[in-house]
Amino acid sequence: MALCNLLVPWISFLWVLFLVITLLGVTFGYLDAGLQGVILKIWGPSASRPLIYLYHFTVGVGGFVAPFIAEPFLAMEYGEVGVDPECLRSDSNGVKQSSANQSNYTTTQLATTTFAKKFNPVGWTYIIIGAYFVVATMATIMLACLKADRKSFSSFDQSRAVKVEKRAEEPLCDVIYVFIPVLGYFFCGVGNEILFSSFIYSVSVCSDLRFSISQAAQINSLYWVGFFLGRGLGIFAASYVKPRSISVISIAGTIVMMVLMVTLGQSFHAVSWIVSVGHGFFVGPLYPSGVTWLSQVTNVSGKYMTIFILGGTLGCVVALPLGGLLFQSSPFNVMYLACALSCANALCFAGAIWANKRHKKLRYVNADACLRGTDDET
Repeated sequence: MALCNLLVPWISFLWVLFLVITLLGVTFGYLDAGLQGVILKIWGPSASRPLIYLYHFTVGVGGFVAPFIAEPFLAMEYGEVGVDPECLRSDSNGVKQSSANQSNYTTTQLATTTFAKKFNPVGWTYIIIGAYFVVATMATIMLACLKADRKSFSSFDQSRAVKVEKRAEEPLCDVIYVFIPVLGYFFCGVGNEILFSSFIYSVSVCSDLRFSISQAAQINSLYWVGFFLGRGLGIFAASYVKPRSISVISIAGTIVMMVLMVTLGQSFHAVSWIVSVGHGFFVGPLYPSGVTWLSQVTNVSGKYMTIFILGGTLGCVVALPLGGLLFQSSPFNVMYLACALSCANALCFAGAIWANKRHKKLRYVNADACLRGTDDET
């Protein structure tokens, strides 16, 4: 991940950028699944709940800090008064114009063209992030060499201070009907999360909201404030509230926020600011609550950990390009897609709860059959 981030500013071919970004996503997927698997394995399905939230809480912190890192470099590239010159709107005669005046557009375009021959200042954001990952990579390698995960597992298992994960992974045929709606849950949840966080900046600038670059960066950061507040609260709530209840509250909250956004967001700017922080607050706990809920249903600390990554990745792969197509027709249409994903997520989680009830009944039936078979043998 460190190498990929450090390479991005120096890439001049689009297909190479696609490959590097793809590799970045693959490595992050392995890192994400591996770290969550270690947490579930060492601390078990119950004690790991607040730790899973803590792990995902750090993602919210990074998301909050990232716009502040990028804002000065974006201002250097596009200027503070105007907006991105590629963000064009149609006037009353149907002619496309820049949101800034024509002279500002021409000046910015010439400056961008001249400066592009040198080093794009936006590239510094990738260099900063890449340097951070270099430090994180060194720390991870050190922990791996010390075998910290195995030592912690053995220590907790012997002291019985924590109920470590010892359940065998169930056959896929026994849990596939649970995994299918769970895939939909993570598809909609992560797709909604990435879609909103990726487009709220552009929507606020290019839609009728007409925010400045500074305001767009602020509303984006406000989303991440709500996001890590939601996950931060989940760290404490996870020890007292069931994961299913947290998921239900979060889904209901995202639906309410997005309905407000699509109905009142463009008419009242205050609603957009409220929805940004509110949607972040409610969408934040969706991923960790889904992980902790499924970990109580069955053991997912091993190969089944990829269920979360697969669902989330599919959500990103579908939601972002679809959001881009909608953005081209009308920037605010992206918010309608986010609203649809919020509603679809409710259906997916309802299906997951129903599938879990069926799974419990079959497990009890199989356990009873095994017990009867043992009695017959004796």
